[in-house]
Amino acid sequence: MNSLVESQGCVRGLTAYEEAISAVYAPIKLESGVDDHHFYSSVDKSRVGLLNFTKVFANAPFRGVRNKLSLQGGNDSLIVMLTLSGEFAFKQRCRSALCEEETIVLMDATSPIEAEQLSATEVLSVSFPLSLAKGYYRNVGDYCAKPVSTSAGWGSLLKKFILSIWDERDSFQSVDVSKLPALIAGYLDPVFISGDLRQKAALPRLTCAYLDQIEQIIAEHLQDPDLSPAMIAKELGVSVSYVYHLTRSTGKTVGRMLMEQRLERCRVDLADPATPSRPITDIAFSWGFQELSHFSRRFSEKYGKSPSQYRKDILRSLVGE
Repeated sequence: MNSLVESQGCVRGLTAYEEAISAVYAPIKLESGVDDHHFYSSVDKSRVGLLNFTKVFANAPFRGVRNKLSLQGGNDSLIVMLTLSGEFAFKQRCRSALCEEETIVLMDATSPIEAEQLSATEVLSVSFPLSLAKGYYRNVGDYCAKPVSTSAGWGSLLKKFILSIWDERDSFQSVDVSKLPALIAGYLDPVFISGDLRQKAALPRLTCAYLDQIEQIIAEHLQDPDLSPAMIAKELGVSVSYVYHLTRSTGKTVGRMLMEQRLERCRVDLADPATPSRPITDIAFSWGFQELSHFSRRFSEKYGKSPSQYRKDILRSLVGE
């Protein structure tokens, strides 16, 4: 056991680690190519009022999956995850995130997740009730799986705040800790919110309600190649011109919204190691594209490589070649 592992007060074996983090977050199934004799981990927990702090270390790569079934009866929390060393990746809500050292990211404990630790990694997380975050932000899920640097700006301030609470976790009086969740939640907007969300947050409530419905309609009918502004307008009971007006308020056209979501769904399917031989044409057509050449051109424009090359590269990285 090396000095780093010794300093962490680690226990041996993947099963012990799986049980420890399942108890902290939600049940998750782990697998690793490293045998139990060489897999070491530590999990240090502390509760400060409504905030649950957890410092986690594991010395070897592993993969984990938390599905919908394992979430039944789980906790209803939002997790702020600060990477202290190493790196890990995860996929949640159709988004993929690479969390390197000196980054911070949000996770939703109520949603399925696929995760992979890429090297020896240490993280510090703080979780708090999802209901609290929703009290501040209408669509808090839009903030998840978007890593932010902690080297400067608001990300650096949030990192320092979390670390200071962790360092002083045994010093808080009961009257003090009641204020902490609201302070943490207050950082979510300046740290994680994107330009599009900032613009949307400033819109009238009725406009936001319509935009939410448009996004839902698109998500439900994304596989329909005939999905169009006219179909969306009919579903909403408004005119086509009003649909254009609504989407322009976000800085996007209907066509761009459709294209971005279809490309992202195709990207996720291309990266699925369970279906490496599924024809690219089948993937493209299943998400509403009608011409393979059109799909390939748009995919290359967005991701910088052809669909076939993207699949080849991502699957090779998953098997560690």
